[in-house]
Amino acid sequence: MVSKRAVSAVAGLVAVLLLTVVAPSVRAEDGVAAITTDKADYHPEETVLINGTAFLADTTVTVGVTRPDGNSSAWDVTSDGSGAFSTSYQLDGITGNYDVTATDGTNTATTTFMDSAANLDQCTNGGIGDPLEKCQGNNWVNGNANGQKAHWKEGEFISYRVTISGLTSGSHTLRAKYDTVHSGKHAIDYLGSFDATETTGAANANHANQNDPCSDQLTSGCTPSVPTDTFTIPAATLVNCDGSSGTPPSQIPGHLAIFGVGADLTGMSYVSQNVLQGQGQCSTTVDITFTVPSGTTKVVLAWGGHISSQFDWGTGNSATFISGSPFHMSLVSFDGGSTGSQDRALAAGAIIKTFLIVIKHVINDNGGTAVASDFTMLVSGVNPQATSFPGMEAPGVTITIDAGSFSVTETGPNGYGATFSGCSGTIVAGTNTTCTVTNDDGQPKLIVIKHVINNNGGAAVAGDFAMSVSATNPSPASFAGAESPGTTVTLSAGAYSVSETGPSGYSGSFSADCTGTIAVGQTKTCTVTNDDQAGTLIVIKHVINDNGGTAVAGDFTMTVTGASPSPASFAGVESPGTSVTINAGGYGVTESGPSGYAASFSADCTGTIAVGQTKTCTVTNNDIQPKLIVIKHVINDNGGTAVAGDFTMTVTGNPEPRSP
Repeated sequence: MVSKRAVSAVAGLVAVLLLTVVAPSVRAEDGVAAITTDKADYHPEETVLINGTAFLADTTVTVGVTRPDGNSSAWDVTSDGSGAFSTSYQLDGITGNYDVTATDGTNTATTTFMDSAANLDQCTNGGIGDPLEKCQGNNWVNGNANGQKAHWKEGEFISYRVTISGLTSGSHTLRAKYDTVHSGKHAIDYLGSFDATETTGAANANHANQNDPCSDQLTSGCTPSVPTDTFTIPAATLVNCDGSSGTPPSQIPGHLAIFGVGADLTGMSYVSQNVLQGQGQCSTTVDITFTVPSGTTKVVLAWGGHISSQFDWGTGNSATFISGSPFHMSLVSFDGGSTGSQDRALAAGAIIKTFLIVIKHVINDNGGTAVASDFTMLVSGVNPQATSFPGMEAPGVTITIDAGSFSVTETGPNGYGATFSGCSGTIVAGTNTTCTVTNDDGQPKLIVIKHVINNNGGAAVAGDFAMSVSATNPSPASFAGAESPGTTVTLSAGAYSVSETGPSGYSGSFSADCTGTIAVGQTKTCTVTNDDQAGTLIVIKHVINDNGGTAVAGDFTMTVTGASPSPASFAGVESPGTSVTINAGGYGVTESGPSGYAASFSADCTGTIAVGQTKTCTVTNNDIQPKLIVIKHVINDNGGTAVAGDFTMTVTGNPEPRSP
């Protein structure tokens, strides 16, 4: 088979310029003939530039290329005065390894290159600080990308595409590999959609968007916003591997996309995950399967690689902290055959290093129990990676944010005072800004009011009562009562109660907040009211009828004098008597009732009574013994001589004596 090729010999300045192209393969030591190609791996049907040095000057050099199918072609070029030459070779869709030989009859040099059926490109979207560029055409490159070509942020998805040519109808398998960990830091932690960051939509402040992975490769079957087919990317196993650290984050769902008439994605699976590749380096390998119908010989696959983020893995654990070119995506094989040395790396210098570090610090020195994650941090600014997230103690949470004004606020538990340090202002591009929010649990306060009511003759005042607070770290714990505004007691959050001691004769009532729990920063008021209690005088009327009397207690009217006795007058009652409420002070008990009864009053029927005191007055009435005086008078006016004593007097009715 005769290969399609175009041969051209170029000398002089053109040769010198071409020699500056970076090329792999054979390099000559000084004075040793050598040939190089401008790339190690080519797309099908690309043009290969071949450069030679250190051959004989102004001499015919025969260049030969042997294809993967064994066919070869050769042509002659003429070296210039320095022994250099440049020529080209047109690829024609035969994929595999190519061998190149050049000889001037004296000197011979060889090299190789690859024409892969599958070719891996990454998007270069404009250097840091340069105008934004679209993921289109020549911005899809199969070399490394640095900060002069690309700009990405942590948490974004690098766009990749693989162009596969020379397909036959049926099923095909592409195997790819990416570094999950490099130098002990997380690199590309998982895969997502090719248009997750550089979208197919309109431009924004950070990205030109209008992502188009296929228009420069396909003449049909290419609508960037509507892939021919998609396949949901299964969640990867995220772990710490060979020195990396942090908590595995949630993954943003994504999909593989394929472009090409009738192409159908049939699967994606993990061949291996997080496999140790060397010191501090781990990788994951995936298989992508698809089918194409007859007549479709070329497709484009597209996906994204998620740039590990400090927001996800924790401050200091992301690929930003890797030097060199840590973001590696490579091809392993296609349909079991070699795809050449295709490893696309993104330099760390292409990552925009503008970060906001938010540290939440919580102080619980007054009984508080809140922790940093109980607070929600709120970030406003220019394109913050996250606007809301749980607080975290040092080293805090790190997010990407664009240069410009910003501020950090928070929501969280009540009772905590907040101080903000470095949490508002202007962020400068390429710098780290640290915001520290400190929350200190506020000192709870219990206000204790002692209120004394003296409406029953009492004379006590608030200061006569001793108040006690039981709690954690109350201050003061014991103190003299005080009328409103009372006494302020500081204490730690938790359970507490208030008690008192003081003068007798006073009832005590406690408001609802005199016991319970108090939270940080909370103020509660306990009011203890003491009301002097009226005295109680029990008046018992006891009647003794042992001399024929018939009066009963109720026949007597009892009268109490003093400070507001109630009742003040009432019918007598045998035990248990009648209870009379009376204010503290002097008092007395009198009575009126049937005659013929002798009255006796117990000691407590007169005197003074204190608040809340109970005394008993017993008034006893005893019927008095009746007396009958019998006078015997004798008149002797008719000569009689009898005297009174001569007569015997007799009294009936239980007399004593019955006769003299």
